[in-house]
Amino acid sequence: MSTIVERQWLKLLNPNDIDLYPIQFAHSDRLNKYGNDVVYIFDEVGSGKTISSGIMALDYLERNNKNVMVITTNSLARKNEANSYGQFLKDWFQKLPFGYKDYSSKITVVNNHYSKFKTPISVGLLIIDEAHLFLNEDTERYLNLVENIKADKVVFLTATPIKTGKEDLVTYTKIASKILGKKVSRDWIDNLDTFNKAPNQLICSLFDLKLPVSRYFKDTIKALDKENSFKHTARRYETLTWNYNSLDSKNEVLANRIIELYNKSEENRFVVFTRYVKKEAEKIGEYLKSRGFINSNEQIENIPTYYIVTGSNPQELGYFSKLDNLPNVLILTYQIAEQGVNLPGFNHIVNYHISSYPSALEQRYGRIDRIDSVSAEIYNCYLINDAYLDTNTFNFLTAIQTSLYSLLNYLPSRNTILSPRILTEFINRKKFIDDYIEKIRTLLEDNQLMLDLYKKLLLYSEVEAEYDEQDMNEVASIDDEELKELFDFCDEYSIIGVSDLEMSQEAAIEILIKDIKNELALIKRQFVQTSEDKEKVSQLLKKDKGIWDKIFYIKGISSQNLDIGTVDPIKECAIFIKNLDGYSDYLKDFNESIKLPLEFEKYREGFNLYFENLFKNNKFNQIFPSFSGGTYGDQFQGFKTTSPLLYENLEELIRTLPFFKMCNQLKKELIKLSHTEQGYTREKYSGDVHYFATAMGRLAKIDFGLSEDFYKKYFGQVIGKNYYVYKDEFKAFFKVEFTENDNNGKIEYVGEASNWLKLIYTISREQSILCIINKRLYYAGQPCLKRIVDVEKVKYTPNNEEIVKGLFDYIVRTNSGDWRSWVKKGFIDDVPNANYVWSNDYWTKSILKVVRNQSFN
Repeated sequence: MSTIVERQWLKLLNPNDIDLYPIQFAHSDRLNKYGNDVVYIFDEVGSGKTISSGIMALDYLERNNKNVMVITTNSLARKNEANSYGQFLKDWFQKLPFGYKDYSSKITVVNNHYSKFKTPISVGLLIIDEAHLFLNEDTERYLNLVENIKADKVVFLTATPIKTGKEDLVTYTKIASKILGKKVSRDWIDNLDTFNKAPNQLICSLFDLKLPVSRYFKDTIKALDKENSFKHTARRYETLTWNYNSLDSKNEVLANRIIELYNKSEENRFVVFTRYVKKEAEKIGEYLKSRGFINSNEQIENIPTYYIVTGSNPQELGYFSKLDNLPNVLILTYQIAEQGVNLPGFNHIVNYHISSYPSALEQRYGRIDRIDSVSAEIYNCYLINDAYLDTNTFNFLTAIQTSLYSLLNYLPSRNTILSPRILTEFINRKKFIDDYIEKIRTLLEDNQLMLDLYKKLLLYSEVEAEYDEQDMNEVASIDDEELKELFDFCDEYSIIGVSDLEMSQEAAIEILIKDIKNELALIKRQFVQTSEDKEKVSQLLKKDKGIWDKIFYIKGISSQNLDIGTVDPIKECAIFIKNLDGYSDYLKDFNESIKLPLEFEKYREGFNLYFENLFKNNKFNQIFPSFSGGTYGDQFQGFKTTSPLLYENLEELIRTLPFFKMCNQLKKELIKLSHTEQGYTREKYSGDVHYFATAMGRLAKIDFGLSEDFYKKYFGQVIGKNYYVYKDEFKAFFKVEFTENDNNGKIEYVGEASNWLKLIYTISREQSILCIINKRLYYAGQPCLKRIVDVEKVKYTPNNEEIVKGLFDYIVRTNSGDWRSWVKKGFIDDVPNANYVWSNDYWTKSILKVVRNQSFN
């Protein structure tokens, strides 16, 4: 029996937009075929979970008339003028056929701040991205989620599901149970246990679609592609520690190491994670500048560059997702970029700030360890205090502890932090750990300090509610070292101030102190294990030089010592899965299901050139045959015999061509320009904008896959960097020429509208402009135009401006005489002044004269 449910949307898939992997489709079958109401995708960072969830959503929407809701981080949910979807959904709509299926109105995306779940919401499918951010059951984020959101199915996405231990996994089932309104099984948690399991029994080596959970690695996913070949990703190398002995020397050590590696190769690029913008990121920038670096967001030949991301520009980070012409050092705060940001052009992560959670450290490494990484070698680096235990170094040791004793016995994981040197330091610093815990306990006895801490935490919580990264950094930037240490500790372990209006300030501070003491006690208990455990792991690390790129897991405990195992994601996991009978059948069905888009790929370029030429020659009756009762099948009869599969699905396949993608995008841009971000028709525009030219300018910046000749002909002159500034040479967008013919004593008005005008008419009205050929039109009792020709060139005469008025009225008005909704405000009531249009553009001049009484020299 086939394991692939037939997916109609696959007909519209363009293989050039996305690499197809069977594992990604398997996630959807877990949800939509095998009856799992909850699916937990715990695949590695950068392994394509966003696309996997998009496939799940497409399958769900094809089968159900219910909405889909996505909860993701603020950076991925945030929309702007250039990206009306937000980064998360942008991946869906750019790489998967959501737009063709017209599913935009069925999908909602929100950021994960608790204020987004204050009121009841009911959806069909709920997708929770970076789900580990909901693990604290005492936060309003958790409480509002489980109390106010209801769904029929839930998908959890996170590469780092465990922050402290097994109970984190239980928390996901609690969340699912509340949202679904029914009991959710926890059996899958025990299935994750790695103790006494052979490598082929681990979750990362299995292919069981009945299991609701997955833990795959990007190497494994790529190795199991549609051709069943083996592809390698970037190789991780030994974790590096850069030791300093005082806060004053920290930046010097950082700069020295970066310069040393830059001198070895100018291709080395570094992402530095800090806690603060002003007190850390900007100070690092100043120090690098003093050592010869230049502040630039691009690469400069033979000169090292750095760039600081402050968070003030929400579009800024997207610039660094490219693969070349990047700064050598990118400095940013972890609040801005720890999740959901792709930086495949960099090859070093530098942890200036260190989190106590191995999950957070893995998230950072995942920024550069992507499925499309270009670097052959990537590194993870930590700045460690060599003289005493400061907060960052304490957090580092805590992360090692959590990794060894809570994470690896349930989730096979990449080695993000372990090395012989690190573990040796870990063993030798047991006393430092006790001293640090005692230091924090002592600070809790200072009443004024606790009052200041309480107020600072409340203020930070208020600013966080607005999700303003700059303000958050400003509040968190503290001069008093003791207050800073306490604040950083609370922020690291998600301890917040109680803001209950019915509780006194004194009582709230007592609860705060109690929460901190409880966290300290938990940390102290985690460090009880003997040093022999670390020594055994250290010896294992020394044996295998390639272990940095392998997957770690806990095999068992022998004589109270840990037994650490490793498994190779390609040579073992991928081969284990490949050899399973169930996977072989699945792969066969998968290849059959994608046969149609792959077959069409052979003809895509030829078909696209055909329609480009139709457009150039104004053959709109062939571009849009349905408006005259025809079909594409009528034009391509030969495919009936040469490729029956394509011929049967031609109507849908044609819509995926670059030319038609351009048409769809033009329509979206015009509609977008005429509305505010809230969806209201614009009353006024900020600045004078030529709306049609602006839309064309945006199209010019998108690579649709059009031919070079087409691009040069129609977009070659749109060279301004600003959307609203274009060269005068960009001509004939609204060119219309007229003449008068004497036909047996009658005046016949004949005009030739530009092909772009016809296209706008078509996509706005969804009927061809050719529908009015041979049909006399009237508006307000005045004759307008008898016909619009396709090929004939006729001359414009100033006496025929009334014809232009009539043609324009017909195109932008409904048959009832009212303005079309999407042009009423945006294109008519607020047309820009004459200084912003082309002086040789008769069509636009005539429109402006009609609707704004503007004249031209």
